[in-house]
Amino acid sequence: MSYNPDRINIHELTVEEPEKLAELPFNQERDVTQNYWQWIKDKLQDYRQNKDWIGFTSLAQIIKILNPMIEFDLSEDEWQGMKQQLKNYYEPHKIGAWENFSTKAMQMKIIDPSHDLGLDESTWQTMKECLKSHRENKLWGSFAVQAAKIKIIDPTQDLSLDQTAWTGMKDELEKHRRGNYWYSFSEIAMSMRILNPNVDLALDGAAWRGMRESSPLDISKSTMKILAAKKVEVTEKGLEITMPELELGTKKQTLPKTKQF
Repeated sequence: MSYNPDRINIHELTVEEPEKLAELPFNQERDVTQNYWQWIKDKLQDYRQNKDWIGFTSLAQIIKILNPMIEFDLSEDEWQGMKQQLKNYYEPHKIGAWENFSTKAMQMKIIDPSHDLGLDESTWQTMKECLKSHRENKLWGSFAVQAAKIKIIDPTQDLSLDQTAWTGMKDELEKHRRGNYWYSFSEIAMSMRILNPNVDLALDGAAWRGMRESSPLDISKSTMKILAAKKVEVTEKGLEITMPELELGTKKQTLPKTKQF
């Protein structure tokens, strides 16, 4: 038989399998050290004393995700300070401003799901118009992030998560994976996980390594926890995260005492 360079030798074919994980991608005892807890405790106290409610809510929601048992003992005056900061984002017809509004409202809801933020119908309409704008412009990464914020604020809201939206979000996620844009990849992936806990994000070893090595961009430890979770739910109790049993079976971590925050 003569040699044909176009003939495929099936014995030379290989199939690349996703890189498997050698260990848990996020282990709270390993990845959230006592030095880290001390740093965030001191930083949070600085924000609180200086009435920097933007910084406070950003950090406090990370703390709450990492340790849901934490209570911040916020006074009514402090809540009013945060609500006043929220009102500062009221800028009609500015999509970016309402994205920031949604972020802060989400963070406050994570800090205390039972607290009434006093959002009226007009506010909800504007946040959802922001979501609609992302959909119409096929900005599926921004759509995923905004939709996840709204779900955390109120899981009963209709987010129009049809097949078109999911296809768009998955395609956008893959673009960020191929481009090694790991910070934005992690944000979109986390949002998709919140929107659908059963979504397949194909988080193999390469993806986890990319997110871990994305320095100087710091991917939040709370983001990593959500992506590594066994189960993620948004209920009347807030954002509830169940970690894999292997992590639960490790040596118990000494978490910060409630009153320290």
